[in-house]
Amino acid sequence: MRIAVFVDWENLGRDVIHVQDSCQEFKSAFDYNKCSHVMTLIHAFLNPDEKLYRVFFYTATPLSIDGKKESKRLAGFSGYLKNHQEAFFKMKQRSDQIKKFITEISFEKFVALRLGSLQLRGVNHNGLDVIQKQVDILLGLDIACGL
Repeated sequence: MRIAVFVDWENLGRDVIHVQDSCQEFKSAFDYNKCSHVMTLIHAFLNPDEKLYRVFFYTATPLSIDGKKESKRLAGFSGYLKNHQEAFFKMKQRSDQIKKFITEISFEKFVALRLGSLQLRGVNHNGLDVIQKQVDILLGLDIACGL
């Protein structure tokens, strides 16, 4: 039997972090930003009589905040960046890590990568308000088309 696997990377990441918070052994053994770890996890769910047809992998390209212009919708963005240099630096590192992961996963055998985007909605009391766009519709279209 040939199996297609649909992976929403953001949701997988949240689930992995939740499990890692309660299991230190798993935290040190699994990195969901490592392509080989993610592929091993996916293969672990296959039964011996199942063959992998394709892994449809859904994620978003990192948010590009360089050169963002101030607007009414993004009021306070420039001030946020000035006042939160450490957070900005961590976000830049995370962005580089995501770009590397996306490149690596795109070359994996049986993987079909589907990329949405992240959009900055503004700044709130928790920091930047970022939303993921297009990923759910891409996943829905692939399921509806029977891929």
